[in-house]
Amino acid sequence: MKIATIVKSELTDPKTYTTHRTKVFYHPEKLFLSDSDKAAVELAVKIAGNNGQVDLFTLEQGEVGVRVLHEALAMGAASATEFVGSDPNDPANAYLAAEKVSEYLKDQGYDLILVGDVVGSAPIAAYLAENLGFNLYENVTRLSPNWEYETELDRGQLKGKVQTPAVLTVEANAIEPELPSFPALEAAQKQTIKSVALNLDTEEASEVVVNQTQHPHVIWNLDEEPDAVEKLVAALRQDGIMK
Repeated sequence: MKIATIVKSELTDPKTYTTHRTKVFYHPEKLFLSDSDKAAVELAVKIAGNNGQVDLFTLEQGEVGVRVLHEALAMGAASATEFVGSDPNDPANAYLAAEKVSEYLKDQGYDLILVGDVVGSAPIAAYLAENLGFNLYENVTRLSPNWEYETELDRGQLKGKVQTPAVLTVEANAIEPELPSFPALEAAQKQTIKSVALNLDTEEASEVVVNQTQHPHVIWNLDEEPDAVEKLVAALRQDGIMK
């Protein structure tokens, strides 16, 4: 069994982004492997056993990409590859990035691709399944040795049997990851991480523009200005808040 696991960081740490006046500061040192991705790696290692192979991939960039791959390597994966040249959280080029990743994975003989919970990030699992022609199973909370699975959806559970080749998105409660030993952590830090450029060849990207226009602050005193309500309504209509 040959398994690819695509890992990412956890973006829930409230200290990942901090603000000071008009500036936003990014703290990559706060980002580590997400809980759902830990479950995906643990599940992949269990499925592969002694005769299989688990290869890690990430779209995270720079020190965050290296950190999450080293974490996952310590859990028993065989190799690690970082795809560079794409922002994993930018929906504008998510499909193109997934297409390039699919091209890279296509002829490598993977039976299974595991991805952590995709809530809050680009749906790369769906893109991969579409581009590779794999079956897609989302929100998996249990996978037995005979490939019976359960998913946890908003309206209840879904049960069935996985038909490979397949892409699975794994929930954090699918399996309890084992804590890596110190020798495993030390060995993981020494393993080489391969770097592959995606070469998206696109200038399209999402852009957040902050409107820093200073609007005048006007205070009307009802006791001194009987027409204060009329002035407020006029101001709201001018700003487009009221019609």
